[in-house]
Amino acid sequence: MHLWIKPDLYADPDSVDFGTVAVGDPGNPGPANAAPAQTIVLKRRSGTFEIESISSDSPLLVATRTPASGASEAFTIDARLRPELPWPGATVKGNLRIRTNDPKFPEVVVPVTGSATPSRN
Repeated sequence: MHLWIKPDLYADPDSVDFGTVAVGDPGNPGPANAAPAQTIVLKRRSGTFEIESISSDSPLLVATRTPASGASEAFTIDARLRPELPWPGATVKGNLRIRTNDPKFPEVVVPVTGSATPSRN
């Protein structure tokens, strides 16, 4: 049996792996279509908190959150690969940094990985 005790503020899952994404197919012009968003839930055990900002150290990644503003007990964060950037051969290796107003957990870091290969037509 494994027991994992989560902190009072945690991300689930605690990492994102897009895997290998095939890009370049004219019927599928970008990785946003080939790789759907990966969903992360940022949750606090009790009480509410606010997300102050979300940033990534990879230019290939973009993230949005729901709710978009205000305090909540939980937020849904959708991480997507940017469709407008050149992709074949690209590697995603970075972190999503989620800054909060929680004094014990001011930042939650979620590692993100993935790669792109040209699609076979």
